[in-house]
This record gives sequence, structure tokens and C-alpha cells, in this order.
Amino acid sequence: TFSQLCTFNFLTKDVEIYKAPWHIQDEPRFPYRGLLL
Repeated sequence: TFSQLCTFNFLTKDVEIYKAPWHIQDEPRFPYRGLLL
């Protein structure tokens, strides 16, 4: 999940995204399927 890619920095009290930015190339197996967040 997206939360597994994030870490919390206790010193700065910020949420950091690990190794961002990313390029994710993905598509549904069937064209009638959509995106679920």
C-alpha cells in the first residue's frame, strides 16, 4: 500500500516518502476495470 512507502520522521514530525519520485507503469488486465485508491 501507499502507507508502506512512507516513513515518519520523529525529529521533524514529517511524513517522508521513500525514494520519491517514482514512475509506476501499470494497467488493468481488462479495459473496463478502473483505479481504486
